[in-house]
Amino acid sequence: MPPPNETMSQPPSQLALADKTFSWRDGRKWFDAGLNYFKQVKNYWYLACMAVGTLLILIGQLAPPLMALVIIFASPIITAFMVSCCHQVKQNQPLSFNQLWQPVTNNMAAILFLGMVSALLSLLLNAIHEQVLNFLGLPIELTEAMVRDMSGKESLLRALLSLLTSLPLALALAFSPALIALNRYPTLTAITLSIQGVIKAWRSFLMLTLLFILVFFGVVVIASVAIAVVQGVLGSGGQLLTQLIVMFFVLTAAGIGLCAQYQAYTEIFIAASDQEGDDGTEIYTEI
Repeated sequence: MPPPNETMSQPPSQLALADKTFSWRDGRKWFDAGLNYFKQVKNYWYLACMAVGTLLILIGQLAPPLMALVIIFASPIITAFMVSCCHQVKQNQPLSFNQLWQPVTNNMAAILFLGMVSALLSLLLNAIHEQVLNFLGLPIELTEAMVRDMSGKESLLRALLSLLTSLPLALALAFSPALIALNRYPTLTAITLSIQGVIKAWRSFLMLTLLFILVFFGVVVIASVAIAVVQGVLGSGGQLLTQLIVMFFVLTAAGIGLCAQYQAYTEIFIAASDQEGDDGTEIYTEI
């Protein structure tokens, strides 16, 4: 039996990779566009996260060890919803939950299949990660004391290993939810196109990643100040409020990131008919 959505008819408009050399500057443009999109859809993003988060908490209470896999499995759903929000804004259409969820519900089988593939890929990559750690003679489980006494060399090695083993999953999920929800592409085809799209614009994605690293450190500083104020006023009783503050900043950064990915999607993937009509006379300069 073929996987869900693999027997669907071809999408109404075939997409092609843009005939353009993407530069570092494009990554900055995507970041700025992500901020603008997020300002308009942030309320829907927070409400969707609350709904999905509540469901994940209930599932996590039943099977805590599977919580990480459940989050990965559900991530294409929330990503597709955010893509739908940005798409409605781009089309100047009114925002309503029923309309925003429609691209998700109409392609739910394919999106759930994407979640299953993502979860299985995550398990495989995690197994590879652990095998490499064993080969290097490094412990898999870390205690607080081990982290505190860890050398800079080992910290860098672990960070690079985590980046390399998580990269295939990130490439697969970068654009596949958008390609499924907005263009009805089959799941496996969407994953392939997603990987090709990221490779096509790797400079821009590297710049976007660096910008979000800077944002992350900024979030850490702001959150640390807010937490210090809360703990100074409420003492140990402010632990729940502290967790909520951290969660708010994390969700905000994630929402901006997904909005930036949508902008990248709109520039990297264009209608095949438009690609054929391009005379190639436009010149792009790279910094």
